[in-house]
Amino acid sequence: MSDQNKQETINVSNLGKDDRKLFDIMISLQSKPDDKNLIEITMKQDFNNLLQRIRETFEMMNDDLKGLQGLRVKSLTKKAEENANLTEYQLNLAHEAQLMVAINFENRDDLVQKQLAPNDRVFVEFESQDLWLKVLLKMNSAGDRSFESEFEIKIDLNTTGEHLKAVI
Repeated sequence: MSDQNKQETINVSNLGKDDRKLFDIMISLQSKPDDKNLIEITMKQDFNNLLQRIRETFEMMNDDLKGLQGLRVKSLTKKAEENANLTEYQLNLAHEAQLMVAINFENRDDLVQKQLAPNDRVFVEFESQDLWLKVLLKMNSAGDRSFESEFEIKIDLNTTGEHLKAVI
């Protein structure tokens, strides 16, 4: 076998190894920065796959997101480089003070590793076509509570107050 053929064989086998290399990122909802989830991603993963995994992870773990129509990631942010050495407490304060940078995922075919590095802390904001509304219905008679019920309904974001009153 010539040296040239050996070199080609090595390059082909190395390409496969790069695809399998993993790194972790920690993700949290922007509205709940203390709740963290770990996601493993490959070095060759694109944003299409990452956004789908983020959506699936949060949909499984948050009842508020289950069953929503058109649920998608609206924005991703991470701590700015100058905040890289912040403690967890300081990071949550930085998040509240908006000392974060946006992650651009408009080109969903871009590789995740171009914008994220191992152990990055990422905050996620979702949007959907509808939302869950928790309703507490109380009916009192003569000073006593005679009926109380709590239920959730899913409503379209474009629902007007008049329509919502008719539904409830």
